[in-house]
Amino acid sequence: KIPSIFQAHDIFLFPSYREPSGNVVMEALSYGVPPIVADYGGPGYLVTKECGWKIPVCSRDSFCTTIARVIDSIQLGEQDLQSMAIRALSRANLLGNWQKKVEWILERYDEVLRKKGMGLETILR
Repeated sequence: KIPSIFQAHDIFLFPSYREPSGNVVMEALSYGVPPIVADYGGPGYLVTKECGWKIPVCSRDSFCTTIARVIDSIQLGEQDLQSMAIRALSRANLLGNWQKKVEWILERYDEVLRKKGMGLETILR
């Protein structure tokens, strides 16, 4: 049932600014549905301007008004929406790929170690 719901929609609105992880946002991305999210926490990290829309977290009224403005401003032609959907899928694949996650983490460790004068290869020997 969930796949058919996502596939029936062009965008996904997830206005929560208290959600720490945003698993449902990853789900929307994985179905190629560009999300509108609060620019905070997990959803703010998951979504980029290339694959969705991030709303700054501010006062409740301003937050709601900005969401409405973004929705009103989304006047994408079918080609643009398809491109964003492809980028949403690409983002989901990047974030959901365990090999890439491991590589990313190792790169961060290597950066930290290099600042200390040694590299990851020194530790892994």
